Amino acid sequence: KTNTLSSYTSSGQYFRVGLNYNLLQDTPNKNIAFWGFRYARSFSQDHLVSKVSYDSGGPIKTQNVFIDSKQNNVKARWFEAVVGVKVKVWGLLYAGGTLRYKFGLRIDQSDSHVPYDMLGWGLNDQEETFGFNLYLSLRIPFPYDTLPSNPKE
Repeated sequence: KTNTLSSYTSSGQYFRVGLNYNLLQDTPNKNIAFWGFRYARSFSQDHLVSKVSYDSGGPIKTQNVFIDSKQNNVKARWFEAVVGVKVKVWGLLYAGGTLRYKFGLRIDQSDSHVPYDMLGWGLNDQEETFGFNLYLSLRIPFPYDTLPSNPKE
């Protein structure tokens, strides 16, 4: 019999940078359908605390292990292929969604244990994963150049 009392926390930041290609050109409502590619980086800290007791079945426990592992500088990178849409709902309000195929995860500087939850990636139990998000946005139209091209006009 094994009894385990554990806690795991992680915190940090991540970013994604990349390009999209709009498959719909010059629609009257400024709707878009796109595909793209992203490069992502994550910088995080995590803390694992665990107490594991191994019971041989008798009145005496054979082993009692306590783990307290903290990592302060875990870095990760991965790539994403994305597809998405954004459509006009009403007025300046738009709704959209993005589907991400995440692959190529590499974790650096994890000294004592492999992080369980990578910020931006998700649970670290697969080499490839999918992500999906929905969003509402407000399109703020900026006026084009209204100054005359000839200053004397």
